[in-house]
Parts: sequence; structure tokens; C-alpha cells
Amino acid sequence: MTKSKRLATNIMGFRFELLLEAPELSKHPSLIGARYRPSRILISYPTSTNWVTLSWEDDKKHEEMTVQWLQRR
Repeated sequence: MTKSKRLATNIMGFRFELLLEAPELSKHPSLIGARYRPSRILISYPTSTNWVTLSWEDDKKHEEMTVQWLQRR
């Protein structure tokens, strides 16, 4: 995969990558365990919950991804 086929950004400390083709995991081990096409990304804080809902036109079931913000004690 060349750099021209992926877009990466950080949102609230989380890395998001848009890939236009399946990655070669042997060349990109940081993507092992990555989530593929989530239906929704929820970020839960003690006082609020924010989310992004995504839609995919492939007639497949997609799972939600939930992140819970924990404060240090």
C-alpha cells in the first residue's frame, strides 16, 4: 500500500485511517487488530457521550465501537 492510498488523522487522541484497499499487515503491523467499517463510534465521558454514525452500502452487519474515557484517580 502506498501513502497515496491512505488518509490518517487524530481526533481526540485516537488515530483514524481511511484505507482505499486492504492493507498488507506484514508491512503495516500497527493495523493488526484494527476495526473494519464500524457502524458507530461512541466516546463516553463521565458527563456526556459523543458519537459518529457511519453508513456502508454493502448489506453487511457492522459493529459499534465504544471508547470510555477514564479519569486517573
